[in-house]
Amino acid sequence: MAKRGPAKFFTEKDVKTIRKMYKKERKSTAQIAEELGCSKSTVLDFMERHGIERRPKGSVTKAKLDRIKIRQILKMAAKGMNGGEIGRKFGVTRANVHLILSGQTWKDVVQEELEKLSADELEALAGA
Repeated sequence: MAKRGPAKFFTEKDVKTIRKMYKKERKSTAQIAEELGCSKSTVLDFMERHGIERRPKGSVTKAKLDRIKIRQILKMAAKGMNGGEIGRKFGVTRANVHLILSGQTWKDVVQEELEKLSADELEALAGA
């Protein structure tokens, strides 16, 4: 069994620090633990005790797309640009673009953005 160092004890001041690192800076619990010199489980226990709500597992990513880019993808498709061209512009595959346009990924964002498009844009998108 590996030797462990002394347990890390956090102060109430650390609640704000950890909340900021996790929520605003979008760091993972592993990244926070590494920065603070403790284990991931220590960070998780601390967050639970102090009511810091967890994000869905795997939500810390280096995503190439965001809400603004999804809207741009929808508009480009509505103007007749093909999935391959759109994908190259955003550094994703044609298949990723297809999944977005068909509502299989980014479903909530796509639905919200579709509601903002004009009737002409929606008609063009339906033909894409």
